[in-house]
Amino acid sequence: MSATRPIAQFTLSSSTPLLIGGFDSLACREIEGVTICEGVRSQSVKGVWRWFTRAVVAGALYSSGFALEKLEQRTIELVSNLLGYAGSVHSWSSKLRLEVYTDRDMECDSNTIQRLKIHQRIALMQLGRREYVLNKNMCRDIDSATVALYPRTGTYISAVEEAVAVSSLLLSFIIGCLGKGSRRGLGCFDIDIKLQHKDSLPPYIGRTGLTQQIIKREPLGPGTVANLIAFAWRNAAAYANVKVSAKAREMLPPVPSIAPGAFRLFYAKLDNKSPLDMAIAFSKTVTRSRRAQMLGVDTKKDHLYVKRIAWVLGLPRSQPRTGTGYIIQDDEVQRRASPFMLSVHRGYALLSVFYSTDWPKRLLWSNHDEKVIEIDNSAGEVIIDKERLGLRDAIDEALNVVLDAMNRQGYRFDEVNINWQ
Repeated sequence: MSATRPIAQFTLSSSTPLLIGGFDSLACREIEGVTICEGVRSQSVKGVWRWFTRAVVAGALYSSGFALEKLEQRTIELVSNLLGYAGSVHSWSSKLRLEVYTDRDMECDSNTIQRLKIHQRIALMQLGRREYVLNKNMCRDIDSATVALYPRTGTYISAVEEAVAVSSLLLSFIIGCLGKGSRRGLGCFDIDIKLQHKDSLPPYIGRTGLTQQIIKREPLGPGTVANLIAFAWRNAAAYANVKVSAKAREMLPPVPSIAPGAFRLFYAKLDNKSPLDMAIAFSKTVTRSRRAQMLGVDTKKDHLYVKRIAWVLGLPRSQPRTGTGYIIQDDEVQRRASPFMLSVHRGYALLSVFYSTDWPKRLLWSNHDEKVIEIDNSAGEVIIDKERLGLRDAIDEALNVVLDAMNRQGYRFDEVNINWQ
């Protein structure tokens, strides 16, 4: 580990199992007679960190009234300036250096493996790849991993840039997770700091209330998470040199953005319930047959099925042609993740909703008969059977079904009030 004092440093421990294996999905390999196991990958952390940095920067630009057709490119420029860029013609280094060390980890036990096999994300992988059989060598339980963020030697970083980078990194582990099934509550972590290391997070993070709750090992409260989100958004605005408004815009942003009108957050207390149990419950919620069963309706009367809006729950890159389901008919978009992101932690869970217009332009619904679903991203509308529905309304309809199904399983989510002022 570097001798330079880090800007921020904390440890991670698994709240739900991590599936982050390489090309063959394995976490451990034998190389020249030595077994080497991967824990938390720095590249995976960097990828999630960049995603959330883009979300807060895009959110600031969106809230400033920035031209929507130029917003994505400007976001890329700003984030690349801070976190680096690697292109075919030009490239430059990040202003910061991220180091990740897995101190202690172990393979998941047999009971966890069996429970994971019914998780929707794992079931889908096994459906698409018959050779994919989940085993202990694919799953890790991280007891302790250290994350440290340093300024890159010889590079100037302003206070605002630092604040954006640190807050986005923390959001990566509070709102986000890592690895396979990360949007469905797998690969989630709790952040820990020892009392003697209470200065390992900057003072401005302490003012959100986050540091103190982490040191006490308390479940983060909704107000604390909201404070961190608003802090990241405001500093992203300062970094982008724009003036933001708390008033939601009529049109949605072209990319996932953390901003008023483009982002909603829901909070649930877990008390003594298992984080993995909640992740599995959520996976049942987003699977039509299991959702219909828990709601007590026939699968053909499932609301999302009837309204033809189950595509909101996510469109995979590819799937076996069984004669049914949604098929993307757009050369520019090969897959589309759900706008719903579940993260599960010690004593609480967060459900994030991102409203944006980066959907495939055309879907084909095939189930005995075929129906075309057209998504007009520029107008923020969906055309189903010649009927128009607002894209925001379609996402909200799916959200209401998800919240109802989770409530029926004993998980009540309440919306978090974020003070965007």
